[in-house]
Amino acid sequence: MDAGRWKIVGDPTEGALVVAARKAKLDEDALREAHARLDEIPFDSERQFMVTLHAALDGGMLVCAKGAPEVLANLCLPASGQPLTVEDVHGAAQALAERGMRVLGVA
Repeated sequence: MDAGRWKIVGDPTEGALVVAARKAKLDEDALREAHARLDEIPFDSERQFMVTLHAALDGGMLVCAKGAPEVLANLCLPASGQPLTVEDVHGAAQALAERGMRVLGVA
C-alpha cells in the first residue's frame, strides 16, 4: 500500500490476487513459507488454466488452480458432490462479464 492506495507491480492478475489476499488479512509471505511451491503447470491459452503444487502442513499436497471459471468447474464440480452445476458457474461468470467485469476461477 502506498499512501493509503494499493499499488500493483507486475502482472495485474497476480497483483489483484495479492490485494484480495491482503484485504482478507492473509499474509502472502507467510503462506508461501508454510506451503512451499513444488511444481507448476503454467497458464496455457488452449488449456485456459494454470496449476501449482504445494507442500501441505499435514505432509500432503495442496493443488491450486486459476483460470477460466467454466474450465475449472468442469474439472472440480463432478467430484465435489456439491449441488452447484457447471452451468451455474458459467451463468454467473457470463452475467459478471456482461457487466464488464473480468472473471477468474480459483480452486
